[in-house]
Amino acid sequence: MIDILKIEIAKIVRSKSFLWMIILLSASISLTLLGEYYFIVTNKNEQPNLVHLIYSLYAVNATTFFPLIIAYFFISVLNDEFKLKTIKILFGSIMDRETIYMAKFIASAVIFVSIFSIMILASTVLLSIVTDINRINIEYYAITYREALWRIIITTIIGEVYFLCIGSYSMLIDAIFENQGVAVIIFFMTVLLCSVIPLPQWLTNYFFLKGQTFFAFLDMFEFDWLEFMKYVALFIVYIAAFSGIGCFIFSKKQI
Repeated sequence: MIDILKIEIAKIVRSKSFLWMIILLSASISLTLLGEYYFIVTNKNEQPNLVHLIYSLYAVNATTFFPLIIAYFFISVLNDEFKLKTIKILFGSIMDRETIYMAKFIASAVIFVSIFSIMILASTVLLSIVTDINRINIEYYAITYREALWRIIITTIIGEVYFLCIGSYSMLIDAIFENQGVAVIIFFMTVLLCSVIPLPQWLTNYFFLKGQTFFAFLDMFEFDWLEFMKYVALFIVYIAAFSGIGCFIFSKKQI
């Protein structure tokens, strides 16, 4: 599996989808932070808050831009094999199809988490320079810079697990339809319909798109570890389910 992962990571890094993911994530993060910083300085006449800025970054992008960028990236990783007809070579190799599918997902996950973590780290460092780290608050409650960093790290971790859930679902869709455009549209429609159509409370509590509000952990007055673990466990279950179904469908493909 390690050798396959190395091959898949090398293929992804050379792909256009990898470059586009970096460009789109960079644009979303930089434009959001610049816009929020400018708005606070010019309209509220106050010093921007590190926690507030990172919260705004997630609040603006977590339900729209980030999921779409991630869906595009994970879909492209699998779809490139269908589009370039190299899927026949993979199916003709000694590796079983389930291993191939999981290698692609894990490689995509490793690359995404690495890039996203670096971008959030860079953003946090930059914001720490341009904001007053001695005056950080959650509403009227002052917190230390160390606690602010800890909250940002924890929130980013749960966000990345949620985004991997999005990635596993997106890759599953592409495994079914073998069409990048169709897969992106279906993913977008899933998000749109779930936002418009009211769902029963019991379903809302256990649906994977519940993770759209993961950034709420960042400005909780008292951090709820139990709720945090529930979120993480829920996303891991969905990742396992989507990946398992994807492996099964991929193994039954007739090429």
